[in-house]
Amino acid sequence: VRLIVEREREIQAFVSEPYYRVTATFSVDNAQRNKNAFKAELDRRFATHEEALAFLNQCKEAQFTVAEVTKKPLKRTPAPPFTTSTLQQEAARKLGFTVSQTMMVAQRLYESGRITYMRTDSLNIAKEAIAAARELIERRFGEKYLPKSPNLYATKSKGAQEAHEAIRPTDLKLTPELAQKILPRDEYRLYALIYNRFVASQMSPSVSQIQTIIVRGEAGAFKISGRKVEFDGFYKAYGDLDKDKILPSLSAGDAMSLQSLSSQQHFTEPPARYSEASLIKKLESLGIGRPSTYAPTISLLTARNYVNIEQKHLVPSEIAFKITEMLEQNFKNIVDSEFTSK
Repeated sequence: VRLIVEREREIQAFVSEPYYRVTATFSVDNAQRNKNAFKAELDRRFATHEEALAFLNQCKEAQFTVAEVTKKPLKRTPAPPFTTSTLQQEAARKLGFTVSQTMMVAQRLYESGRITYMRTDSLNIAKEAIAAARELIERRFGEKYLPKSPNLYATKSKGAQEAHEAIRPTDLKLTPELAQKILPRDEYRLYALIYNRFVASQMSPSVSQIQTIIVRGEAGAFKISGRKVEFDGFYKAYGDLDKDKILPSLSAGDAMSLQSLSSQQHFTEPPARYSEASLIKKLESLGIGRPSTYAPTISLLTARNYVNIEQKHLVPSEIAFKITEMLEQNFKNIVDSEFTSK
């Protein structure tokens, strides 16, 4: 309750301020080149409309050239298999499940023998399961998707207990395609998430090339970013790979034509309220709670009307503020995350 109230106090104290961003559309100033236009953003922002307008006027007659072209490889390693908290967070993000809904569906999958125990903060995986995953990856995706040695993960959460394995399917022969035919919809969706995450955790990294072009004029520099996926790696199983945004082939010194220029007003935003998933992430980072207590804790907050859920966010009620103030004034050393964690 105190964490949720503290966040709400930050939101109430926040004063939103306007700022202006400038974007430009450039094309390559050469008839032989690809004439596609592409958007670029100025590398700084303006506090007032007048400053933004003055900059736009400066650019009207300015000459622009490519100042810098960089290409960097980006290697992304797969995420580990699920623990209770990461399953709750990902099911909220991808499936729109509440924390208690995730646990209820996972319980059914566990009781029917489809997955390992779902209350765990360990990332250990049985050797037999790793061997089965590696065999499946090589057979289904090919050798290049299989790392030379198994991917092993170490838990980073405070006070994690290694009594159980991470959450994984018990039998990889039950693929999501087969599961869809025999499981109810919610169970199938959660099972597919667990299955694909586990398989992906034993796959090769993805490799992309990150491209950055700096276009400079007398008034300032604009940045254009792109990426090209060279090898999809674990995304082959887990999905979620951003689409390519391939930039034209340019060299430093190339002249650029300014097609259009505009400024847009934005406002600084207060910190976001906690969702059930982000509160669990916060609790875990503070070392508070166990895999078995995350869902009941949130259920208790709503059952006692300390917190209401509005548009999937946790909003404290008036009584939550009153209780927090009273406890902070009289028991400050107890309503403290360090004390709770210890």
